[in-house]
Amino acid sequence: MKKKIVKVSIVVVLIALFIGFIPFPKEISYQGTEMEYSRNDETVAIPHEVIIEGTYYTSLLAKDRFHGKLYISDVGGLEEDMTADFWFNPRYRHHPIFLNWAGEPCGTAVGVLFFSRNFETLAIQLANKYEKREDGSSISFGDEQSNFIVLGADTYDEALKTYNAQLPKKMG
Repeated sequence: MKKKIVKVSIVVVLIALFIGFIPFPKEISYQGTEMEYSRNDETVAIPHEVIIEGTYYTSLLAKDRFHGKLYISDVGGLEEDMTADFWFNPRYRHHPIFLNWAGEPCGTAVGVLFFSRNFETLAIQLANKYEKREDGSSISFGDEQSNFIVLGADTYDEALKTYNAQLPKKMG
């Protein structure tokens, strides 16, 4: 009897682990104009066309993943035909790497993504300096100096509040 309980318990644990690692896809489709703001200058309000088209995979035990297009107009190094293929864990900073048409990683002025699962909230920290060179690109950013975009924010105050809430506690 005890051997049967042990076997059943092992099977149940294996099934639970298997289910925990199954990715659940959610299609993400967003297109709109969002404003780039600055923490240091309230007069900065630069409009950008933002396109997010792809699939966000989430699971109970594995890292989340987004595969598709994440395009922001007029952002250094970011082109509309690039692919975003991110593996990440919500609640942590994520420095995204984009892939060009050939599947090679490219540096862009998109510095950090702050988000919740399925991009329900998404704040994008932009590099305060981006330079493309023959040997690659040079990028620098800092929480205090970098401009940012918050999807769905109607005003500067709303965007700043959301962005600050996403920053690490020492910076917010």
